[in-house]
Amino acid sequence: MALVDPTPAGEALYELLLQVPRLHRLLQSLSAADEPRWSISLWGLLRNIKIDGPRTVPQIARARGLTRQQIQKLVDDAKAEGLVQFRQNPDHKRSRIVALTQDGTATFQRIDGTIRDAAQEMAEGFDIQDLDSALRVLFDLQQSLDARRR
Repeated sequence: MALVDPTPAGEALYELLLQVPRLHRLLQSLSAADEPRWSISLWGLLRNIKIDGPRTVPQIARARGLTRQQIQKLVDDAKAEGLVQFRQNPDHKRSRIVALTQDGTATFQRIDGTIRDAAQEMAEGFDIQDLDSALRVLFDLQQSLDARRR
């Protein structure tokens, strides 16, 4: 049961939020045949390490807005697949640094390339101003949800 009376903006936002998981599933299906082990979460982990460089699990978790336990599970799975490796952390004995392996870098580049190619093809049907507006809305939603979570 809804706590407040729905408004047109509230209903539109609700429908938008429902689309995000659907988009994730469709995005994941793009590379499933070529990269059966990949997921949105794995791609996000590899992308974070590729862009920000080797980091500890807590640092990755903070950057991604996820719990340390969620990231640790992803890292453990990625390590089992040979996509990441642990390095000693000179600043902390128990919190090792997570770095990409060569296979991790290559896997990230293949997945990211597939996604970028699909984005490029699909972009042909959209106006850049509409895409910029959608991106701004998603960033604003992220910040609003982050603030509510805290």
